[in-house]
Amino acid sequence: MQLWYKYDIGHYLDELWRRTADQNRSLDNLSRENRSLIEQIDNANKKIDSLNSTLKETSIKSENIQNLNDQLQTENKELIKIFNALSEHIYDMKHSLHWKIGDAVLFIPSMIYQKIKRK
Repeated sequence: MQLWYKYDIGHYLDELWRRTADQNRSLDNLSRENRSLIEQIDNANKKIDSLNSTLKETSIKSENIQNLNDQLQTENKELIKIFNALSEHIYDMKHSLHWKIGDAVLFIPSMIYQKIKRK
C-alpha cells in the first residue's frame, strides 16, 4: 500500500509541476504581451507629446501672426487717414484762388517754354 501512495504522490507532484510550468509559460506570454502593450503606449504618449509641442508652437506662431496682422491693419488705417488728408489738401490747393492766379500768371511763360522745348 505504501508504494501506491508514493506513486500517487509522485504522479500528483508531476502533474503539479506540469501545471506550474504551463502557468509559468502563460505568465511569460502575458508578460511579453504586457511589455509590448506598454511599449506601444509609451510610443503613443511620445507621439502625443510631440504633437502637443507642435500644436503649442503653431499656436504661438499663429498668435504672433495675428498680433502682427492687427498691427499692420492699424498702421494701414493710419496711412489711409494720412493719404486722405493729403488728397484733401491737394484738392483744396488746386481749387484755391492762389492756384488759379498762379495758373493764370504762368500760362504765358509755360506756352513760351513749350514752344522753345519743341524746337
